[in-house]
Amino acid sequence: GYQGWGPSLTGEGDPEALAGAAVNADFLTVLQVPPALGRGFSAADDDANAAPVVILTDGLWRRRFGGDPGVLGRTIQLSGQGWQVIGVMPASFRPPEPWQILRPIRRPVTSRCNHGCIVLRAIARLAPGATIEQASQQTAAAIARLIPESPEDNSRVGSWLVPLQDQLVGPVRPALLALAGAVAFVLLIACVNLASLTTVRAAARTREFGVRAALGAGRGRIVRQLLTETVVLALMGGGLSIAAGVVGTRVLAALIPTQILEVQAIGVDAVAVMTMVGVTLLAGLLFGLLPALQGAQPNLMGVLRTANPDDGRRAGMVRRGLVVAELALALVLLVGAGLLLRTLVNLQRTDLGFQPGQLIITNVAYPSARFPEIATVSSNLEQVLEQLRRHPAIAAAEVDDVPPLAPGGDQDVTALPDGRIPPPGVEPGGIWYRSVSPGTPRLLGMRLVAGREFGPEDRAGAGLSVIITEEAARRLWPGEDPIGRFFTSGPDPDSQRATVIGVVADVRHDGPREPLKMQAFFSVAQMPTRGTSLLILPSGDPAAAISAIREIIRDNDPQMPLGAISSFSERLQAVTALPRQFALIVGAFATSAVVLALIGVYGMMAYAVGQRRREIGVRLALGAAPAAMLRWIVAEGMWLTAVGVGLGVLVAAATTRVLSASLHGVDTATSEIYTSLFVGSVRCV
Repeated sequence: GYQGWGPSLTGEGDPEALAGAAVNADFLTVLQVPPALGRGFSAADDDANAAPVVILTDGLWRRRFGGDPGVLGRTIQLSGQGWQVIGVMPASFRPPEPWQILRPIRRPVTSRCNHGCIVLRAIARLAPGATIEQASQQTAAAIARLIPESPEDNSRVGSWLVPLQDQLVGPVRPALLALAGAVAFVLLIACVNLASLTTVRAAARTREFGVRAALGAGRGRIVRQLLTETVVLALMGGGLSIAAGVVGTRVLAALIPTQILEVQAIGVDAVAVMTMVGVTLLAGLLFGLLPALQGAQPNLMGVLRTANPDDGRRAGMVRRGLVVAELALALVLLVGAGLLLRTLVNLQRTDLGFQPGQLIITNVAYPSARFPEIATVSSNLEQVLEQLRRHPAIAAAEVDDVPPLAPGGDQDVTALPDGRIPPPGVEPGGIWYRSVSPGTPRLLGMRLVAGREFGPEDRAGAGLSVIITEEAARRLWPGEDPIGRFFTSGPDPDSQRATVIGVVADVRHDGPREPLKMQAFFSVAQMPTRGTSLLILPSGDPAAAISAIREIIRDNDPQMPLGAISSFSERLQAVTALPRQFALIVGAFATSAVVLALIGVYGMMAYAVGQRRREIGVRLALGAAPAAMLRWIVAEGMWLTAVGVGLGVLVAAATTRVLSASLHGVDTATSEIYTSLFVGSVRCV
């Protein structure tokens, strides 16, 4: 089991807010990753009365402690409390989340926590031979045994088990599968091109093979010769692809934000190289076999008596079929790239409900060890805001404990409209809430549609006031005016009661791809928090505003850690980074596919014209107009294109639904897909 932990490291250089986790004693044992230095956690470390100990990750150890092995046994200050370092994780340790430090959960072994006061995530390792279904049944049975302890709470508890790999790559799995499909399509087009061109080349060497056969060369020898030539060509292309792969991964690592994926760990390793070599050899053998078999069985009498032998109707049909296949595959990629480009445009046009503008953001935290009273936190935070607002480099300063586009989790509370208890079997709804300063909604550009903003009357000690979004108003009071209504956090008479004073337009808090959810905004004066974010609007140069933030925080409290400073626009770019790169990569594949298809069409048509040179000469000698001959040749190429486009339309209509998980604002069942099909067809033609 594990849960989030965000300590502040002080006394070792500049104060720094760390991302960490509280884990139980068996956590590293289950992951089978022991520390590289020191020891792991023991059962005794998990007790609340045990000495506080921590384990550092390799990155934090090297960055803040210079990789000194002497850090073992040293006491470091975390959120105003001393913690002893007992271990350092290996550099290869990749935790489920970007942690920098680990500590034991440290809960009393014999205590009985109230139901719902501990929130943990769990990682388990299946026993040898066990399946997820069996583990799910055992987990369900264990939960069932807990129901008699607290029927009201535990009767609603359930569980589900998923492979950790699926949990980690689940958000990007559809994109990865679609990219793999695009790679396969380009590979197929390249292989078809290889087969088409080698077929043409083999046909042009028919006389050579006839002479070799007449001199005693067996069919197997000719096949081996042609396959050897094809495989050599394939390996040369494979070598170039490996070099392009090395460069391409570095370019992608620079383009994709590191907070989205650990792209720096992506590269062309030995496994990738061996895979590429294997695929290249297999492609060269498979797609060089048909031309080799055709070239190895020449008509000896025909090729030896004819100056310009024809390779036959059957071979011509094979080449035309390969060209049609190339065009169809290229069209599928063109349509996919068009849909992804439309998705990117839709994401950029989506109304988020707030305006990022030039706002910059950073995090501050008030540890309970140094600020035991929450009233002290509130007064200090208000003092910091006043100093920021008076600085000439800053136009406005507000706070938001869970700002939009913030990475990590959110926070919610049960919302019973007007205190009404839902009927049996109906779960009460939850509303996501944020503690903000009075000017935060206005600074973020949220549109007030009803009621009022926070004012001086919404102070500490007064009745709890709340501003909700339109989605919350629709779901809590459908068809009614929510102003002046209230909701409670539970059915008890002493449950906290919040009165609605305003309604703002819907906010897509987690980005343009995420669905709307009920949200509530409380005044930070009435609902203070120890960890929050500063929202700063620079009056001019952002660099001057950033310097002012650091100076004011340092002067206010030298031990207060300041989180990374970033802009809202950077966060929005990070949210759309993967769709943008996805569209870019698929677009590059589609462009490559079209180029390969053009090469294939040109090669086939050039060979066909070359084979018909004598026929064309005879037609011209008999009076045929050159323009008519040109139309005849072009018509054949257009006929092949039309067949390829028609086949590609059918394939694209069936396969683009695979992209549905990666699309936004695009309905693959409506005319939008047919618009993309039409545009892709025009480009292909």
